[in-house]
Amino acid sequence: MILLFHPIILAGLVIDSPFLGRNTPLYDTFDNVTVYTAPTEWKNRGTMYGRVVLLNKNCEKNNVLLSTWTVSAPNKTYLPIYKSLDLGRTWNPLSKVYFKTPNYTAIAEPFLYELGESFGDYPAGTVLLSANTFSKVGTAIELHASVDKGKTFEYVSTVATGGPPNVTDGGTSVWEPFILAHSNKLGVFYSDSRDPLHSQKLSHQTSTDLLHWSQPVNDAASQNYTLRPGMTTIAKMGNGKFILFYELDKVTGVPAYAKQPVHYRIADSPFKFNGAREHMLVSTDGTVASSAPQTIWTPAGGVNGTILTSASHAEDFFINTAYGDPSAWIRVDSGHGVGYSRALEIMPNTDGKVVLVFNGGSWQDGPKQALSPSTVTLDFRGCSASNSSDASLMSNSLAVRANITLSSLITRVCPWSKLERSPRPFCGVYRIIRIYHPSFWEKFLSPRPVFWAFLNYLMDDPDHSASGRVPMQVGIIALLL
Repeated sequence: MILLFHPIILAGLVIDSPFLGRNTPLYDTFDNVTVYTAPTEWKNRGTMYGRVVLLNKNCEKNNVLLSTWTVSAPNKTYLPIYKSLDLGRTWNPLSKVYFKTPNYTAIAEPFLYELGESFGDYPAGTVLLSANTFSKVGTAIELHASVDKGKTFEYVSTVATGGPPNVTDGGTSVWEPFILAHSNKLGVFYSDSRDPLHSQKLSHQTSTDLLHWSQPVNDAASQNYTLRPGMTTIAKMGNGKFILFYELDKVTGVPAYAKQPVHYRIADSPFKFNGAREHMLVSTDGTVASSAPQTIWTPAGGVNGTILTSASHAEDFFINTAYGDPSAWIRVDSGHGVGYSRALEIMPNTDGKVVLVFNGGSWQDGPKQALSPSTVTLDFRGCSASNSSDASLMSNSLAVRANITLSSLITRVCPWSKLERSPRPFCGVYRIIRIYHPSFWEKFLSPRPVFWAFLNYLMDDPDHSASGRVPMQVGIIALLL
C-alpha cells in the first residue's frame, strides 16, 4: 500500500458536442479546488482512493455531497468524512470514522452509499460506509452506517474476512468493497482471494438487515487459476440491465501499458453476472482500457444514454452510447492527468449532463499523487433525445471553449496519417453515424459513395482545424445529421 503526500484537489471538465455551434457550458464548472491537505507534522501525508456520494435517494433536495478517502494518521488512522453544500466547490470536515478490527494498521478502499429503502433498523436516507482494514493477521470488510447524514457513524457488521494483504497466488485476502441495493437486498461486492480454485475472483454477499449476510456468490471467476479479476464497479443502464466492470490481472497478449485490462459483463441482475459473457474494453482507436475502473450510466447523450468509464492507466475516459456494445467504445482525453480509481457521481438538476469526477491519483505518480474531484459536462444541446451526437472532452481550465472540430473528433476516434487517404480518413464518421443514427445511415448514406469521397476531401489534413474551412465542415455535418 503506497501512500504519498498530495492535497486533494477539485477540477472541472466540459464535454461538448462536436457537431454543434454552441459552446457555453450548461454548468458552472470549476477547477483545482483543494479539499484537504494532511497536517505537515504527519510522517505519511498521503491521500488516495477518494469516494463521493450525492445524498438524493430519500427525496433530499439540498444537494449535499459527502466524500472520503484514505489517510495515514499517526497512532490510529481513520476515514475522514467531508461535506459540500455547493456541489463540490467548497468542502468542510464533518466526521472521522474509526473501525472495529483490533490493531488494524490501515483502512483502505472506502466506499460511500446512500440507502433508497430501509434495511432492518436502517431507514431510507441512511449513509453507508464500507472499507477494508489491514492488519498483521488479516483483512476485513466492515460496514458502518450514519442516520444523521454523515455526522456520526456506527459499526454495523463485518461482511467478509480474509488473510493478511497478499496479492500473490495463494493469498487469502479480501479487497475493494462496492455497495449496491437491488430487489430488496443490499449487495456488498468485493475481490476475493480465498477460493483455492482461483488466485482471485469477484464475489458478493447480500443482506436484508445489514447484520446477517448470505454465503459468497461468484460474479467473475476464471477457469484460469492465475487470472485475477478485481475492483468491482457496477452501473444500472436505462434499459434496466446492469453492467459490471473490473480489471483483470495476469492477462497475456495485451499491450504492455495494459497490465490489468478492463473487462465487463452485462446482466439482468447485479447478482447474476457470473454466467454473463465477458468483454474486454477496447476503444475504436484500439486503446485497451486498463486498471482500477469506475463507471456510471447517465441518461444524457441520446436514446440509450451514455456509459462513462474511467480507467487508471491514462487520463482518458471511455464512453459508450450503445448500451455496452463492444464495438462502440470511444476514447476521449479528460485533460486532467492520470488518476487512480476515479469515482464518478451524476450532479443534480442537469438532466444527467454533469458528472463529478473524484480523482484518486496514480500509483506511478509518486509524490505527485492526488485526489481531485472534478465536474464533467455532457453537452448535447440542440439535439433531441433521438438525434444526438458523439461527445468529446474539453478542459475548462485551459480556456478552450471553442467548439471542438469534426477533424479533431475523427482523429480521436480513428487516427490516420496524412499519407493514408483511404479508407481510414472517414472511418470515424462511419462509426459515429452507424452507431448513433442507424436508420439515417441505412436510408441515405450507405448507398452514397460520393458523400464519403467529399468527407475524405474535407478531412484530408487532420491539422486543418485552425483553417477557415472548419465552420463549413461542422455546418455540413450538422445538416447531414
